[in-house]
Amino acid sequence: MRVTTILAFVLLMGTYCTAAERAVSTGDHPSRERLERGVVARPVAGGKVYLGWRLLESDPDGVAFNVYREQFGAEPVKLNAEPIRRTTDFTDPSPAKEARCVWIVRTVADGKEGPASVSPPLRPADQEPPYISIRLEGN
Repeated sequence: MRVTTILAFVLLMGTYCTAAERAVSTGDHPSRERLERGVVARPVAGGKVYLGWRLLESDPDGVAFNVYREQFGAEPVKLNAEPIRRTTDFTDPSPAKEARCVWIVRTVADGKEGPASVSPPLRPADQEPPYISIRLEGN
């Protein structure tokens, strides 16, 4: 019984180590999804809009973010005075109430802004629920 248990343990460890070595040696991670920044904007109390986004594995150490609001038909307006370094969220204290807006998040690395990641359009706060509804299908 003891020999069987030890043999099973050795075989399992050998299988685990081999699989880990292949993934590391090729640098390929087939089980990982390619995710975008995933910017979301939701209304919150007081007529404000909460923004959240992903910190990606590919982001460099020390990455920061700039946030912009774009009212349809107008130039984007930068909302933060300094790049955001400690979190991946922001609250827009005074979004436009009458117009649909999108929020843009740009990475800042080595003093340069990266490409734009844009939220879905948001209607005026009194028409938009403070949650995202996801319809599920199947079992």
